[in-house]
Amino acid sequence: MKRFFRFLPLILICLSLVACAGKTTVKEDSSTAMDNQGDTMVPDDEKGVGDSGIEESNMPGDKFREAFVSAEDREAATRAALKAGLKVVHFDFDKYTIRDSDIAILQADARWLKDHPDIYVRIEGHADERGESEYNMALGEKRAMSVKRYFESLGVSGKKLSIISYGEEAPVDEGHNEEAWAKNRRVEFEKLR
Repeated sequence: MKRFFRFLPLILICLSLVACAGKTTVKEDSSTAMDNQGDTMVPDDEKGVGDSGIEESNMPGDKFREAFVSAEDREAATRAALKAGLKVVHFDFDKYTIRDSDIAILQADARWLKDHPDIYVRIEGHADERGESEYNMALGEKRAMSVKRYFESLGVSGKKLSIISYGEEAPVDEGHNEEAWAKNRRVEFEKLR
């Protein structure tokens, strides 16, 4: 019995870390499938969301693994994915449409993914610090979904892609100016296996 009480604080700490580490995903409805000019980006039947309207992860153990992944580990995984051939793309302010200047980057990324069928990737959407947290979380998800849909249109299997939004929570530049914000409006990739 004494043994149990000796490990009880450790168990409680682990449980609280797991509970606090959950990620929020945001429901995307048909009104958000348009850019600011009112042009539909992707037909509703191609959204790639689950029955609940929330993007469902198709990577085994994603939720469990995320609870134990530190920021340093995420950064290391992103650097490894970049070295492996995947490049970060950036977005204009308050937009989730892919910029013409990033099309070639995503085409090269898609070719790399098709050439490596054993690689599974999480597409991570980010926003700058301006705007409400909930709005930025939704914007990050829309950016990740735009990239996922583009990859799928180029023939990359959706089964090897999952998305997550970090919103404004993981900036690469802590500055409070346009130069920093432009760096933070991005989609990057984490190689899962």
